[in-house]
Amino acid sequence: MRSGLLSRVVAFACRTHHSSLIVAAIAAGIPTPHIMGQEVTPQLGAEQEFRSTGSGRVQFYSRSGQETQNGGEKPIAEASSEKPQPYERTSQEAAVKNYYVELFGSQSQPKSGVVQTIPTSVSSGEAPIANAGYQVPMDDQQESSNIAPASHQETKTSELPAWARGMKSQSTAPEQAPATAEITPVSAQKPAPMLIINDVPTEESAPQSEPTAPVAAQVNRTPVVNFDSVEAGPQTPSVKIEWKSLQDINVGQECQCELVVSNVGESDAYGVSVEANFPLTARLLKTSPQPESATDSLVWNLGTMKADSVQTIKLSFIPSERGNLAATAHVHFTGATQSAFVVREPLLGLDMQGPDRVMVGEPASHSVSISNPGNGIAKNVQLEALIPAGLEHTRGERLIMNVGSLNPGETRTIRLALAAVAGGHHTVDVAATADGGLVKSASSSIEVIAPSLLAEIDGPGLRYKGRSATYTVKVKNDGTVATSNVRLMHKVPNGFKFVSASRGATYDEPTRILSWFVGRLDAGKSAEMSIELNAEEIGEFVHYIRATSEHGSTSDQQLLTRVEGTSALMLEITDLDDPVEMGRETAYEIKVTNEGSAAARNVGLTCELPEGVQFLKAEGPSNHVTEGNLVMFKPLEGVGAGKTVKYRVHVVGNVDGNLRFRARMTSAASEEPLTFEELTRFYGDQR
Repeated sequence: MRSGLLSRVVAFACRTHHSSLIVAAIAAGIPTPHIMGQEVTPQLGAEQEFRSTGSGRVQFYSRSGQETQNGGEKPIAEASSEKPQPYERTSQEAAVKNYYVELFGSQSQPKSGVVQTIPTSVSSGEAPIANAGYQVPMDDQQESSNIAPASHQETKTSELPAWARGMKSQSTAPEQAPATAEITPVSAQKPAPMLIINDVPTEESAPQSEPTAPVAAQVNRTPVVNFDSVEAGPQTPSVKIEWKSLQDINVGQECQCELVVSNVGESDAYGVSVEANFPLTARLLKTSPQPESATDSLVWNLGTMKADSVQTIKLSFIPSERGNLAATAHVHFTGATQSAFVVREPLLGLDMQGPDRVMVGEPASHSVSISNPGNGIAKNVQLEALIPAGLEHTRGERLIMNVGSLNPGETRTIRLALAAVAGGHHTVDVAATADGGLVKSASSSIEVIAPSLLAEIDGPGLRYKGRSATYTVKVKNDGTVATSNVRLMHKVPNGFKFVSASRGATYDEPTRILSWFVGRLDAGKSAEMSIELNAEEIGEFVHYIRATSEHGSTSDQQLLTRVEGTSALMLEITDLDDPVEMGRETAYEIKVTNEGSAAARNVGLTCELPEGVQFLKAEGPSNHVTEGNLVMFKPLEGVGAGKTVKYRVHVVGNVDGNLRFRARMTSAASEEPLTFEELTRFYGDQR
């Protein structure tokens, strides 16, 4: 009841020129109307004009919607002239009475000091009174806001008078300090002020009532857009935004307006968001629906708006000044469309067909089929084929063919004209490529049947010079099929001389090639021929043979024969005088001849004199020594083929009769010495 009575008293004081009641109401902590702390002097009989010469009006609101207490001594407005004008501020001091103590006593509030007169003039050099900001209390205490006096601004003022300190001690309890709102001069404020929506305190509300929460807290302004239901085809959303006033808008009265958002386009608008701004001369009370953000501006995220749909935002506010109230709003939205694009996929298919088994010399052609089993066009199709060595193509071993483009389901066939040229197992590899990294490969194996010839040669591996040698050559068909036009050739090496050959062989002297025409050989059959040669030179010689047949089947073989020479030593003893008179000198001549084809190595000679024959001297190609009746010559390192060495041994006979002179010859080629003898007749005088 007390709060209701005080509210009516304050309202009455605001409608009269008794501004002292306003000061008393502020000191008592009672919410006051918008015109505070002013001496308003009406001019009777003239038109009542509501205006103020001040550039700023101090309005303080907490986030709960309660007006804060005025506890400063900052002058409110400056008088424009000496003579009071209608509804102008004046510097006349008015008697101030403490209505709080008079009406209620000091029941619950601390005693305040003497209430002083509020000066109404602004001293020179001070900034105009600025608009107050808002500050949210940071603790869990009951939210309240205090008016920060002008002395707390950046401009320097005098200290608080005693009456202001008394009011401050009454309004602020030590255990619950209010959150002080910081005042910023108008010249330093930002163009976009912070807006907080609050509920308007009614006349019946108590000054200490619980603060109401803001309409909406700050949230993310980015709307979540869901494109699941986007339609196909061209989309032309168009969103119209319009302010509508539902009634007359008067100063100090609650007014309603609507912000109408319409989608006048032909398609849905996605992510629709509306942002509105109000000037500080309007105090917002509530909105429907509540905004997602209410810091620098009001933001509503309306989501998706269908075509021809309308959404209305209702707002309630109280203006504090007359004139144009510039409320702005802008809308954001997104148009979306979808289209079902057909994604096609070209593919490659590759298949190769050909014979599994062919005879050598026969065609072995293959057909390659390239297809597109996909639903897109395969472009720049190429085919590459690798031909093995056993097959032959006229264009070489690597073939590249441009196929072009293949439509979906199209198949093209390419023929590879191949011929089998060699027997065995062979594999043909092909690969197809196209744009987009398409690759497909295939292979085909083929067995080429061909006769297999085997050539053989048999003969001595060592022959001595001048000796003959017999060789046997043979050709065999060890394949599975018969073959024709079989030929066999033998090249006679230079160290041998052709003597004869069997089965009608022909010999070409310039090329030294001996050849036979065998003809047809069935599978598993063979043909054998013999050759007689004479070794003429010492050394190592290779006999080459080759067997050939039709379709290029060949077989080569070779044999190495080493030809060496032999030493054939012949020893001849000749007595120079025969018969020989006793006591007369005579000599034996020994000749060693190598009639072989190789040098004789380590040739030694030893002569044995008979009894009754005396050694005189010896001559020869090497030194000699004597021991008893033996004359030994130092062995010779070698006696070349066809060479002859001579020795002479001089003796004198002392015994009458036939005496035998012996010579023993040794060499590296003979383990046993060869002994030769010569019989000589020694005679004496017959008496």
